[in-house]
Amino acid sequence: MKNTGFKKAIIYTRVSSEEQAKHDLSLPYQRDKCLEFAKNNGYIVLKEFEEPGRSGTTAFTRPALMEMYKFSIEQKIDAVIVHKTDRLARNMGDYWTLYNNWKLHGISIVSVAENFDNSPAGVFSMGVMSANAQYYSANLSLEVKKGHSAKIMKGIYPGFAPFGYENYGPEHDRRIRPITENIQPIKDAYNLFSTGDYSISRLTVEMQKREVKTKTGNSISRSIVGKMLRDPIYYGAFMWNNELHENAEHEAIITKELFDNVQFILNSRRVKGTRDHTHNFMLRGYVYCSCGVMLTGDKKTRTYKNGNTQDFIYFGCKNTNKNKPCSSTYIRMEDLEALILEMFKIFKFKDDYREYVIKTAKEIVGEVRESENDYKKQINQRISKIESKMRVAEDERLEQTITREDFSRIYIRLKEDLSVAQQDLLKLSDNHHKTIKVLDEVLALVENLYETYKTAPNDIKRTYLRMFIDKVLVDDKKIVEVKLTPIAQKLLEIEQVRISGEIRRGQDSNLRSYC
Repeated sequence: MKNTGFKKAIIYTRVSSEEQAKHDLSLPYQRDKCLEFAKNNGYIVLKEFEEPGRSGTTAFTRPALMEMYKFSIEQKIDAVIVHKTDRLARNMGDYWTLYNNWKLHGISIVSVAENFDNSPAGVFSMGVMSANAQYYSANLSLEVKKGHSAKIMKGIYPGFAPFGYENYGPEHDRRIRPITENIQPIKDAYNLFSTGDYSISRLTVEMQKREVKTKTGNSISRSIVGKMLRDPIYYGAFMWNNELHENAEHEAIITKELFDNVQFILNSRRVKGTRDHTHNFMLRGYVYCSCGVMLTGDKKTRTYKNGNTQDFIYFGCKNTNKNKPCSSTYIRMEDLEALILEMFKIFKFKDDYREYVIKTAKEIVGEVRESENDYKKQINQRISKIESKMRVAEDERLEQTITREDFSRIYIRLKEDLSVAQQDLLKLSDNHHKTIKVLDEVLALVENLYETYKTAPNDIKRTYLRMFIDKVLVDDKKIVEVKLTPIAQKLLEIEQVRISGEIRRGQDSNLRSYC
């Protein structure tokens, strides 16, 4: 049989998962339809390319498609035959990149099911299908965000129920409620931890002894217990996008007072920075006039002859006692901060204490990594199950076994669940980086307190002040006395910190050798 007059073609088939083997998008089904089309329309199929179980974000991450593209150019084929255009790409940009590149080489895209030709009308129709697929995906994402906002406004937790709770209600209006058998174990866990006698690890062991199970029937893990103790959802609030929403309508399991007690214990067991948004007044509450009145910061604006203005911060005494008037003068914020910085030169941590801190930091990192790996596995399992359900819904819609309305409702709900799970992964990564940052600050602190304080942001500087300095007395733009915190005094008592200089009443701010 002569091949004269026949056109050369290749066939490309793709499914997103093995689940599609049950439906009309299965690889054998697509292949048979493409071969039948080629035979009836005068094409010789040089090669077949199939992509099983690939649903990459972009077309250009699929190995079979890339191999096919290279083959099509080298063999100078006439057409790429697909069952539907979305087998090539669902992203409009990817689709037109492939279309234009093949067009330059005289290669056409032939869709069997859609029956598009290469006329202007056919090309336009293919573009509409590609754009519509991309629009549909983007619109679903928008609807998910709208749904979240509407739920949050009503006080409805919009995500996947955490441990101890379950989702209920119609799919378009899902809510959460406590699981009866978990209510008492959660109350017991909070009450036990609030005594201060339990670590998270010990509490986990205790809950495992009581045979507390997760929704999947597994024994409760340390990561779940740790997350449970930090989650405000148990007192009737919830966090979403790093914002606390206390207008929640779901049933609380514990009181806010009990939750706050647990947070106090958790926070007291870890070194962490605190925020202070009044950065220009970082020293507020620490510096006092020699007369005993706290210095307060005032902003003063200087106007120059050219019309430009500049703000300056001054600290001054506001003593209003007429019987004991104070003659203290104002001191600029920059000068006062320089005095405080120099003061930190007096503290030096001993070598054995530095070694102890390093050892502790290593233990913390190891524990954090172990806990994160456990939690990450759970999240990835959730994601895998959700994505599997999404593929089933897609296939059922393509088979037209479910209505458009049902598909939209199911798909939006699944995308919500997927978004929540993906956000949990991001939060896990973010929390890890925050923990490492804190540990880095701690190590830097014991290595060189002066240099660490000097380069630290203001919120961390306030943390160091809280750790070491109770009060600084200033007179005539000089530090005349420093009162240490109980923490700093204790470190001196147990000889973990030594002082290389001292400031006594009557001395200026220059540091002298410690004898």
